[in-house]
Amino acid sequence: MDPISVMQYATIFMEFASFLTGLFYWKKIKNTTWKWFVVYLGFIVGGELICNYLSTTIYINNVNDIFNYITIPVEFLFLYWLYYQHAINKKTKLLAITCCLLYGLSFAADQYFFQGKRFLFDSFSYCMGNLLLLLLIISFFVEFSKGNEILHFKSSLIFWVSLGSLVFYLGTLPYFGLIHLLYDKHRTIFNYYTYLFFVFDWIMYLLFIIGFIKWKPK
Repeated sequence: MDPISVMQYATIFMEFASFLTGLFYWKKIKNTTWKWFVVYLGFIVGGELICNYLSTTIYINNVNDIFNYITIPVEFLFLYWLYYQHAINKKTKLLAITCCLLYGLSFAADQYFFQGKRFLFDSFSYCMGNLLLLLLIISFFVEFSKGNEILHFKSSLIFWVSLGSLVFYLGTLPYFGLIHLLYDKHRTIFNYYTYLFFVFDWIMYLLFIIGFIKWKPK
């Protein structure tokens, strides 16, 4: 088995581990909005397993369409919704709504204006979605640092989810932003960055697991 395949299976394991951890703590989660985060993690695991099955068993070549048209849009829209739910003020709620609208427009632009065109970045909507999510995460940390909750950050699940998401989406933005340039002109850097991409993913799900374990409902 090649190294990339091993790392892909390790990623599925980390995703599944975070989902199982959420289920393990379901009793303290079920009456909060965080129950939907556990459902979201289950959706991610299910999507990964289905795509892996289709590509390795049935040998369907266009499984990336499942990620591009279903998994990735759901990821971004769910996380925008999550920050809307945990917004401290109306300004942050409005920012989350704006991010949803802008991402929707960027996704439509990908389908109607950029379809079949090759840019440096992987896709316009992914890069836009990534930047919008980073804006929400940074806004959250700014507001979080101003309140009393920062004194109890270890028991805040939104803190751990935000930290994990920041590590992954900030760490992989250059990878997806310059993916074709790296692949065409700097193949060695591309290969090493691909390994790093998986590491960022593992760190994110590990931080989710820590968040479930340390979280104390108010």
